[in-house]
Amino acid sequence: MSWQIILWRALGGAIAILAMHFLAGYGHVPLMLVPFATSIVLVLGTPEAEPAQLRALVGGHLISTLVGLAVSYAFGPSPRAEATAVGLAMVAMYFVRAFHPPAGIDPLIIVNESLP
Repeated sequence: MSWQIILWRALGGAIAILAMHFLAGYGHVPLMLVPFATSIVLVLGTPEAEPAQLRALVGGHLISTLVGLAVSYAFGPSPRAEATAVGLAMVAMYFVRAFHPPAGIDPLIIVNESLP
């Protein structure tokens, strides 16, 4: 997969996070209510899928958490920082070949809650 595609997808992820932020604010629903069951569903529902493998599950959450901590420390909480953290986490997960889509929530929560 080319870097252009990866970067476009990461940008799409960041835009989706901004849209989710807008909709959560509009509906007065905290972002913390986003369910974490997605990792379980992925691993148990499609155990043969690449994102369900142990390397992706653990590595994706670890990488995404580290990216979230770095962005939170550098920029503090804001919708833009959250979107940036999710986009960067997507690129990092691709780079280390540990892409686990449910791990995309990790940097969002870390930056949102200011957890440096």
